[in-house]
Amino acid sequence: MIFDKDGTLVDQQTWDRVTGSLLDHLFPDVETREAASRAIEYDLDSRSISPGAAILAESNDQWIDRLAPFDPDGDKPAFGERVESTIAELIRTNVCALDGADELLGHLASTDVLIALATNDSEASARNQVALLGWQQHFDAIVGYDSGHGAKPAPGMLLALLEHFHVRPADALMVGDTWADQHAAEAAGIPFALVQHGNLSEIQEDVVG
Repeated sequence: MIFDKDGTLVDQQTWDRVTGSLLDHLFPDVETREAASRAIEYDLDSRSISPGAAILAESNDQWIDRLAPFDPDGDKPAFGERVESTIAELIRTNVCALDGADELLGHLASTDVLIALATNDSEASARNQVALLGWQQHFDAIVGYDSGHGAKPAPGMLLALLEHFHVRPADALMVGDTWADQHAAEAAGIPFALVQHGNLSEIQEDVVG
């Protein structure tokens, strides 16, 4: 069973808070911060990522590219490193699980189901969040956009996981919340289950029930 992370197991409120604090930290100038927030479709008034925003499905390097033009130093590699390190600090006090995620992962871990995480976040960030949530023992593999298999919606990371576990596509299930997750699953030939509006209950009923 292959899970997406954000909006699927990790509550999207995590990234609403982290993204707002990240913008505050990176862009102390109000006008620059407002312009940068528009570039990634973040609402500074509600302190939330706008519904349907592209960054909800993009890999880290893609949305960092959206912010890079607003960096006054103009050093893109250094800016990217600064963004990743700042997120690592912010995530420590902001990451929270989606309701039902602990129970679902705990149930799956008690069975012989192999569990993997495939996220457009970086692998290091994903592993950090999994550790903070106490989920290390649940996952048999974790891959991110920078693990060498590409990012969703391309199927590379899903195909790599199938090969790693010696599992046929028809015998796997991809669980995600965005079009990128669905397209990646379809391209890999893997059945797909959609998590809608941060609600894992239907997935739990199918797996646990």
